[in-house]
Amino acid sequence: MLKYNVMCLDNVKETIVLFPVWEIQRHKLFSVTDPKLMKFEKIINDIFSLFGYVAVPDFLPWLHKVLPAFVMKRLFALDRMLALKETFLQFIDEEIEKHRATLDRDNPRDLIDGYLIEMEQRKDDPDNTFVEKDLKLLILDLFIAGSETTSSTLIWMIYYLATYPEAQRKMQAEIDKVLPKGTLATLDDKPRLPYTEAVIHETLRKSAIAAFAVQHMASQDTTLGGYTIPKGTVINSATVFIHHNSHLWDNPDQFRPERWLDDDGKFSPKKDGFFPFSVGKRQCVGEALARMELLIFSTTLLQSLNFAIPPGKTLSLKPEPGNPFFRRYVPQDLLITVRS
Repeated sequence: MLKYNVMCLDNVKETIVLFPVWEIQRHKLFSVTDPKLMKFEKIINDIFSLFGYVAVPDFLPWLHKVLPAFVMKRLFALDRMLALKETFLQFIDEEIEKHRATLDRDNPRDLIDGYLIEMEQRKDDPDNTFVEKDLKLLILDLFIAGSETTSSTLIWMIYYLATYPEAQRKMQAEIDKVLPKGTLATLDDKPRLPYTEAVIHETLRKSAIAAFAVQHMASQDTTLGGYTIPKGTVINSATVFIHHNSHLWDNPDQFRPERWLDDDGKFSPKKDGFFPFSVGKRQCVGEALARMELLIFSTTLLQSLNFAIPPGKTLSLKPEPGNPFFRRYVPQDLLITVRS
């Protein structure tokens, strides 16, 4: 959920927009001023702003043994995060009650309706695990892990395309050829959109939103790369550094979608040194959904819009400071024009 402004200039035929933006209509003014929406947006932003603090004890678990609980809460903002979590759950509680009051069991509208129906159908089942608390936590997961991550990746993509206009032109040319205007991409279109797939993968590599993967623990004594790893050691992988490792990637600091294409221009996925969704049994459960969303949203945006750096301004491709664990973009102005 992003706020945006639209400016219609008398001396141009196109709508000029200040990014971020998700909806655009030609020659109209928009303003996201709904107090409830703004409150919800602030909750989400505040949660992400605290990640840089609350994640530290997860990476350094021994801190729990040397620092009192009240110091941990203050020092790493754990108390503030818990308060934000409760505020979020209260917000969702109101939505659940609205859904319950207007529920049509024959026509579920969304996940909340479906979950409430399932709760009711299973209420007499002793093995029932569908409870309202889990519904609220599920919605929290969807927004924090399943929504904000995808939207941040899309914004990173648009920042890169604005900075590298030739890549944007190639992507648009491919989309125009494969998808008639107004046609939404589907998974069946992926083989015909190799350059678009390359842009998506290069964005995932360069942005490396989840800078570090989820922690694991060594189940036995082992050695790796000449280092001894005792049983019980907490292990993590630094995704952002692997994605920018010059031993694995040619000119890793460059945004170059062509690295994902073979000599025939076909998409060629690389396994080594690339794991934006982690790997193994506990890799991101939402990977398939995220990839589908990135394909559909990116092609839809590029079908109708051009993205550029505003005249006289610069665009930073460095992540927001102060949060080493989640690499969010720095909010900046972007010039968006409707394609003729």
